[in-house]
Order: sequence, then structure tokens, then C-alpha cells
Amino acid sequence: MFVLDFGTLTTGLEQAVDLLVRANLDYTVTVDSMNRGVMEIIDGGDGSTVPYTLRVDGSARSLNSGSAAVVNGSGPTDLSGQRHTFSFQVGETAGATSGVYQDNLTIIVTGQ
Repeated sequence: MFVLDFGTLTTGLEQAVDLLVRANLDYTVTVDSMNRGVMEIIDGGDGSTVPYTLRVDGSARSLNSGSAAVVNGSGPTDLSGQRHTFSFQVGETAGATSGVYQDNLTIIVTGQ
């Protein structure tokens, strides 16, 4: 488990994490988003949301449906593995209620 903390949300803020996959066969990386690709306020109860953009290895990936296959990797990888960069950029924050926002993501690597 890891947490990305953007502090005070400002449009355009970006953070990235790497996922290192070691596989002896082809694989798929899927991301499940609890809030369908937006951060929801957790302590205000008014339904405010702040969108974000997910890029995997530089390509934008939509989580609007709640789940998306974001990588189709070919194996076997070498012993050092295959690195995939997940970057998250905060979308428009104008009009969002002040408070704490979050989305919970599950990243699943499945052998094919």
C-alpha cells in the first residue's frame, strides 16, 4: 500500500510512482478506482469531487468506468523486471469545497 499526498490540491500538481513487474509470461496490469477516476471529499458530505488524470508510461488512461487494463506486458522480463510509471495530475479544483479528498485504487497484475 502507498499513499500519494498532494497537500493542498492545486490544479496541475503531479506525482508519480513506479510499478516494477517481474514476470515469466505475458501479463496485464489493471487499475480499479473506487470513485471512477475522481477524488471525492471525505469529510464534507456535499459530494464535491476533483478530477485527476492517470498516465501510465506516458499515456493517459481513463478510469471513468471504474476499472481499466492499463498495461499489456510481454514476458518473460529480465531479472531486473519491467518498470511502469504511474503519474497522477490533479485536474480543475475551482469550485471544490475545502476539505480532504481521496480515491482508492487497486492495482492488479495478472499473468496471461
